[in-house]
Amino acid sequence: MFDVVDPGPRFRFRLIGTTVASVIGDLTGQFIEETMSPEALQRHTEQMVDVTENLALRYMVGDLAWQDRPHIRFHRLLLPLSDDQRRANILLGIAYY
Repeated sequence: MFDVVDPGPRFRFRLIGTTVASVIGDLTGQFIEETMSPEALQRHTEQMVDVTENLALRYMVGDLAWQDRPHIRFHRLLLPLSDDQRRANILLGIAYY
C-alpha cells in the first residue's frame, strides 16, 4: 500500500507484504523516489499519478532487477482507494512474483 502525499503527489510506502519485503527489503515509510532509479521512478510515478487522479486501475508485467540479483518476472495490479470518490488517497498494489 502507498499513501498519496501532497503536494506532488508523492507516494510513500505505507505497508509492504512479507513476500515483497523478502525480495526488495522493508521500505515502509520511505518515498518511492528514495528507492528507485530515475528511469524506474518516472515510469512508476506516471502510472501512480494516473491511478490517483483518474481512479483507474493499472496492470503490468515486468522484470525486476534488484540489488545485483538476477531479474524476477512479476505481475502487478495497482488499485485506487479513495475517501471522497474524486481522487485516491491510498494506492493498493498487489504483486505476484
